Amino acid sequence: MNREQKLARVMVFLTFVFMIFFNTIVKLYDFCLSSVNRYNKILTIAKFPKIKGNQ
Repeated sequence: MNREQKLARVMVFLTFVFMIFFNTIVKLYDFCLSSVNRYNKILTIAKFPKIKGNQ
């Protein structure tokens, strides 16, 4: 296997890893936002101060 093929495989692998990583980050961020929103709803009902978070 020559250098160009090795480089191409590394690039494909890195792209794949990056996509999975990015997807995970987006899911985590989404989960955090929904948790903060849920917490704020509970606090609003209980009349406590809110966590600062963009709705």
